[in-house]
Amino acid sequence: MKLARKAIITIMTVLALLAGASAAAATTASAATTAAPSLTPNIAWKYWSSYGTLHACNAEGDHLYLMENILTWKCVEYTEGDYFVWELFVVLGHPPGS
Repeated sequence: MKLARKAIITIMTVLALLAGASAAAATTASAATTAAPSLTPNIAWKYWSSYGTLHACNAEGDHLYLMENILTWKCVEYTEGDYFVWELFVVLGHPPGS
């Protein structure tokens, strides 16, 4: 699964760079911020749901990318007072191979 995840992140990075997004917005690993992903003219991030762990958020992002109608996703760490949650943002589009 790690090899598949690396391939997916590489593909997402290339697509985001081609769409004019910064390299930082293209990765899901850099999420230590409390703000929603920045909106760019070419990419419209939509809030999907929140998760208790980064692993759960990334697993849902992987699933949605492979099975549902999204182009990419990003997990953003968000503070809820005394604890943190991970919010999943997606970019709607067509799944791979369609």
